[in-house]
Amino acid sequence: MVGTFFYKSRAVDPTIGVTLSSIASKQSKATEQVKQDLAKMLDYVATYPNPTIRYQASDMVLKVHSDASYLNEEDAKSRVGGHFYLGNASPDKDINNGAILNPTGILKHVASSAAESELGGLFSNLKDATILRQTLHDIGRPQPATPVQVDNSTVAGIANDTIKQQKSRSMDMRYHWVRDKVKQGQFKVHWDQGGNNLADYFTKHHSPKHHQAMRSQYLQCDHEDTLSLSNSIRALRGCINPNPGTGPASARRSPDTAHGSSNQSTHAALYCTLARKPTRQPDQRYTYRRVRHLKPFDPSAPHNFR
Repeated sequence: MVGTFFYKSRAVDPTIGVTLSSIASKQSKATEQVKQDLAKMLDYVATYPNPTIRYQASDMVLKVHSDASYLNEEDAKSRVGGHFYLGNASPDKDINNGAILNPTGILKHVASSAAESELGGLFSNLKDATILRQTLHDIGRPQPATPVQVDNSTVAGIANDTIKQQKSRSMDMRYHWVRDKVKQGQFKVHWDQGGNNLADYFTKHHSPKHHQAMRSQYLQCDHEDTLSLSNSIRALRGCINPNPGTGPASARRSPDTAHGSSNQSTHAALYCTLARKPTRQPDQRYTYRRVRHLKPFDPSAPHNFR
């Protein structure tokens, strides 16, 4: 399942990349919490079934935003992320084009400082950018020095060799490859404030409110087909509530009457329904009761399998 959604993340919906990466790092030693995280991710995917990325005409100049989050993963690990897009040559006429790549991952070693984790993220992103630069060159789009935006001034100073290293000598020697590439004129690293760094989204686990606020920054949401949520039942998974919009009574139907008689098919499918019951009237908070029925699968019955 993780591999399937990784393909979707790379192709059309980068907003699920961080969650998928986190689940993938834990699936070899899965726990109940990992199961809950996977369920939440499935809820999110089912709520936005048709993500869309819009690409606009541009000068096809590769541009990169790089970021990292310090010690926010298990075992004191740091997460790195990037945002790659093709924009215009002139900074004054640049556009927020659709991303061609949004890498996210966990550094293998434990960074000793936030600057080291940021430099590790820059190292990882520039390796991917080197491949993209060569690809663009091969299709007839030679690249100038690729602008790379970071939100850590120490990293920008190390990359551009404008600061004197003292304690930073302990940083991984591989990261000094970044300085060599900058000196060769392949990349141009510059600093900007974190609020303007589009890679920040892919380095952290965010609240639902932040996901909703930032989704339009990376995807085309003008006419996005979101899941319709009724007042009585909230279907949040792609394989549940085969009759959306029905009342709570239908969610509690017996297995024999939910999708026809049991003799219609020998195949079985697991349908999950979330029946919502109000628990507090003043602030309209709700609890969810998960009802699971193993029902005979009727091919002629409506369903939401994807």
